[in-house]
Amino acid sequence: MKTVVIAWSLLIGCGLTVAQPGVEYYPHHPGDVWQFRTFSTGEVSVTHYIDSVRVDTVSREHLIFKRFRAGNDNLSPERLDSLGNVYTVNFRPMYPLYRLYADSGESWFRGYDPYDSNLTYHVTVTGIYSAFVFGVPTTVKLFRFQLWVVIFGDTVRLTQSVHHVASGFGLIREDVEPSESHYLAGAIINGIRYGTIVGLKENRSTRSDFSLRQNYPNPFNPSTEIRYELPEPARVSLTIYDVLGRKAETLLDEAKGAGCHTVQWNAAGRSTGVYLARFTATTAAGSTALLQTMKLVLTK
Repeated sequence: MKTVVIAWSLLIGCGLTVAQPGVEYYPHHPGDVWQFRTFSTGEVSVTHYIDSVRVDTVSREHLIFKRFRAGNDNLSPERLDSLGNVYTVNFRPMYPLYRLYADSGESWFRGYDPYDSNLTYHVTVTGIYSAFVFGVPTTVKLFRFQLWVVIFGDTVRLTQSVHHVASGFGLIREDVEPSESHYLAGAIINGIRYGTIVGLKENRSTRSDFSLRQNYPNPFNPSTEIRYELPEPARVSLTIYDVLGRKAETLLDEAKGAGCHTVQWNAAGRSTGVYLARFTATTAAGSTALLQTMKLVLTK
């Protein structure tokens, strides 16, 4: 069955509305940030930034000036066309990196190797699944990138990586062959902060002074303490969910003053297992300063 996705509307210029198919899988606002860590070490592996976005109101194409920092800053501009195809401008620019609208099982040609005509690149959407990203329910598409090698007339298909791309978040995980994986540890998307980001340059717009600390003790039985910090008065909410996304308890939903605060969760009577605490801080102006989810482990 074909998956039908309703695309977000992007307001461009003086009220012109552009809606590329599948664009909800590719947020791209100036100031957006994604920071990834490796599963094996937990160290920061790469941070992506969007500096600016240019829009051609005739062709409806978006040119996204994206940089990534993995030791040094590197420019990696990308292009989003009116059909929902994403291209890397500096690398095989004529062939799509993503077809945001593609359904499970769809494949496309990614380009030739410039030095060897026996090598070609291909992409396949291998699956679509539901998940929670920073406590937000969403849908994730799996994009598998392969190198096809022709050897004595036979084609050998070698998987290079798999991208997990989530609606509302973009890339959230990259599995790189043979055994390395990178996961999204924190992001700023359209001004909303998710998770934890470290080492941002001071001139970047981030509200790092709003913070949620890991509960202590963790694992715990039956009570644990959660601490958070507010640099200014804000309305805060703190809700506990089980791993299936069912609400277990609301611990906070009220206005709080600036400063350090703690809240206790007594899980007596709850089943042993993993729980998710979702915290939101909203400023007096109505903007979301922090949205973060952390894992709590209840033992008996």
